[in-house]
This record gives sequence, structure tokens and C-alpha cells, in this order.
Amino acid sequence: METHKTIYTDKELQGMAAIIEKVLLSFGLVCRVVEIDYQENGLIFAMEPILGCSLEEIERHDKDLALALASPNGQVKMIMPIPGRALFGIELPYPKGFVPKNADNYKVLEVDRSKRENASRLARVFYWISDTSKTLATKL
Repeated sequence: METHKTIYTDKELQGMAAIIEKVLLSFGLVCRVVEIDYQENGLIFAMEPILGCSLEEIERHDKDLALALASPNGQVKMIMPIPGRALFGIELPYPKGFVPKNADNYKVLEVDRSKRENASRLARVFYWISDTSKTLATKL
């Protein structure tokens, strides 16, 4: 039986997922990584946006994500939405020379569902802060 060659540990994958979430949050876009898959051309981060989060606005930040993730070719591919699912994807290409074995939909990591509560709580705090900032700016 042939095993799947990996280049990332679970800790590294979780770190990349956290980077993606933080980059998008810095632009006011609250999304969470729900799973990470090895595919033929790269890692796919399946993302769940909160209600009201615009996919077009997320797509505009592809270069910011590529920079934050140190993409090997300087790009990430956006999959908007993932067909048949209420998710969108961010594909990070593999480093040069890496070809995964048996990469057909190999699920690497499924992220803990308890993050959903934290993401929605964070969204409420973020929107409260932005509303408060707008109110203060108006008063000044």
C-alpha cells in the first residue's frame, strides 16, 4: 500500500489556516477554514464565510493571501464557490518539485466545528467596533 507523502504537519496546516482567517479578518471579512485537502495542483483550503460576506470582495484579496502564505509562485487560486457546496476555496500551489501521491480528494485536516461559535462571536465584536468607530467619527 502506497502512503501519501506530506510536506506539512498538522500544526503547519493549522497555522496556514489561521493566517488566511486573520488576513481576511483584517479586511473586515469573517470566514473560517472548515477543511484542508491535498489536490493534484495544491492544497485547497475550504472556507465558510459568514452571512453577508461578499465573495467578490474576498476574491479581491488574492494577492494579500499569496503574500501572507508565501505562495511558491506568488499566487493563490480562488474557487468561488466550490461546486455543490456552500463554501469557497483557496488553492495554495505546492513548492516546486513536490507531487503528492494519491492526491485524489485526500482530506488532510478537518477543522474543529467549535470554531464556528468563536467566528460568529468575533464577527459580532468586529461589527460592534466598526459601528462604534463610525459613530465616534460622525461625532468628531
